[in-house]
Amino acid sequence: MPLLNLPKGVVTRQTKTRVAEDDRKVSKRSTKIQESDEELSLRIFELFSQYKHRLITTEQELKEFLALSEEFGLDTETSGLSFYIDEIAGFSLGTEKESAYIPLHHIQGKNYTGSLDNLFELLSKKRYYGFNWKFDKHFLVNVDKRFETLELLGDGYIAARIYDNNLDAGLKPLYKTFIDPNVEDYSFSSLFRRPFTEYDPAFVYPYAAVDAQKHIILAKYLEKKLEGIPTLLRLYKKLELPLTEVIGRMERHGVLLDRDRIYALNKELTDGQEHILQEIKEITQDENFNPGSPKQVTDKLKELGLYDGLSGTGEEELKKIESLHPLPRKILEYRGVAKLAGTYTIGLLDASGKDNVAHPVFNQLGTDTGRFSSTRFNAQNIPKDNRFRNLFIPKPGNKMVSVDYSQQEVRILAALAEDEAMIDAFRKGGDFYAVMASIVFNLPYEECTKTGKHSEYRGHMKSVVLGLNYDMSVKSLAMHLGRSLEEAQEINDKFQKTCPMISAFKKKCRDFAYSHGYSETVLGRRRYFEGVGYKALGLPRFECSDPDVLSTLEKIKSDRWSVKRLINDIRKENEERKKRKEPIIYVKDRESIAFMEDRQTFNSVIQGTAADMTKLAMLEFDRDKIARDLGAHIILQIHDEVIIECPAENAVEAGDRLAFIMNGVGAELMNGLPAGGVPTIMDRWEKD
Repeated sequence: MPLLNLPKGVVTRQTKTRVAEDDRKVSKRSTKIQESDEELSLRIFELFSQYKHRLITTEQELKEFLALSEEFGLDTETSGLSFYIDEIAGFSLGTEKESAYIPLHHIQGKNYTGSLDNLFELLSKKRYYGFNWKFDKHFLVNVDKRFETLELLGDGYIAARIYDNNLDAGLKPLYKTFIDPNVEDYSFSSLFRRPFTEYDPAFVYPYAAVDAQKHIILAKYLEKKLEGIPTLLRLYKKLELPLTEVIGRMERHGVLLDRDRIYALNKELTDGQEHILQEIKEITQDENFNPGSPKQVTDKLKELGLYDGLSGTGEEELKKIESLHPLPRKILEYRGVAKLAGTYTIGLLDASGKDNVAHPVFNQLGTDTGRFSSTRFNAQNIPKDNRFRNLFIPKPGNKMVSVDYSQQEVRILAALAEDEAMIDAFRKGGDFYAVMASIVFNLPYEECTKTGKHSEYRGHMKSVVLGLNYDMSVKSLAMHLGRSLEEAQEINDKFQKTCPMISAFKKKCRDFAYSHGYSETVLGRRRYFEGVGYKALGLPRFECSDPDVLSTLEKIKSDRWSVKRLINDIRKENEERKKRKEPIIYVKDRESIAFMEDRQTFNSVIQGTAADMTKLAMLEFDRDKIARDLGAHIILQIHDEVIIECPAENAVEAGDRLAFIMNGVGAELMNGLPAGGVPTIMDRWEKD
């Protein structure tokens, strides 16, 4: 939906891009001749013929269905994915044996005739299982705010992600994997060509109803699986399930945008973009050159003799040659400014309603380590430049308060490795990297601070310590420090000698992953590794759709270079097969996957524990009576930072409370090591 009434000169995207968590929520239109609604209805009733389902349009029918059980699966159908813009079409309820659809806002056919005011009274007496529960709850809360209190018993999506991070966590693939391998594949886009609200519910309701039945069946099944792993069950029940309610409230509350600043920053960026474009045209001597065109960029790079060895004109490829000529560097600069202007200025308004309140969508299990991801907009990836952070402001009469864990992952590493040198450096306070530099290089602390005469050693320590989490090689360290390989090796050796427990801990993490098939955080969160853990998990090294190729792989498996060459040859052949529209040969070597996964066996323990810490702190703060009485709401979560909003007069007390809770949780998970969180009160979001 295009933005309306924009000031002149403001650049915006022509269409709104939505990331669908479940494609049944989003309609896809087609210009082709479509089957009639009657024909579609026949197809839908045949597709779901093995299920027992009904359409409910009266209050008495709803009461009769609710009398069947105390627990139900619940699902909604909507006109889109944005609860602050779109409308609920209806909702579904399901037991493990049958389901029902209750249409609310279809534009043809018969909708529910009972009082919407009574819906909450009827539904609130029951308990529910969902799948991406907070999405459905958003739309129910739009019907009646009292739906905030509906009791969630389980969520199949969350259970699946906790049980095994390698699973395809969509409803339909999970149901096929665990419940019914013979279920027919289908999707919203394969059935419908109009929004669900435009169909007569009598024709299409089985499609909606059956999902609610799948929700309760799948969630209960996965909970049983989790019961066999008590640490994961506790993580599911005590942290992730209650946290989904916290995140739902966070999304509904939203964060206010400064529209005037957005327009001003957009103009500043687009003016800069135009200036860069003129520089590019001068370099290319071509007034019609378009740096956004892959073909034009490829042709020009070939003309300049810069394209040899490149596989395209994407960011990674252009970075390889940016030092050879000003053109690739300027193209990267142009594209970077264009992305900032489109995504983090006007693009932010796509996630807001008429009130300018943005509602990013947070996925609490969006990464395999358990860390958050977010969409519409990506709050985890807002540029650190305060020009962009300043676009977010508190609502009138309020303040924003930020608390972030100081060097969270490094502190966790020190605590879990039980490395006395690093722990002592944190306990001393002050500048951690300067303390470490003074210890490693045997220099006075004052000389190693940012303003000291040996400040470069502080930088060296920061590079070494941060590189630990990503298993940085000595060669990479040398490049990062601008030192010779010998000098980088000497610096690394000094650190390792000072902090000997770090290497031992990394080895411990790797050995655990190879012997168990997964890494594990302090709270017992697991990340399974298909490659590293294939032997421990009882998986074959090779998988291949061609028996002859599989046989050859087994024969040459001791020669990894021959295996690599054969798989590369198969990939090349697959490209030709695609051109001929022939089936491709599927092949997988889990030992090759293990090579890429190896460093993650350590990193996942650190990042996963950091995720556990931040989530637990958010949950504790949300439950805190003092915080509630102060009118404080969590509005954003960005990695190790939690941002709240509260009445201005309560900002100091609320910030202190947030820091107290975050530091308490941090110390508990880090064996008493201080977490270092300090509150910052803001009139708009910013960082030092």
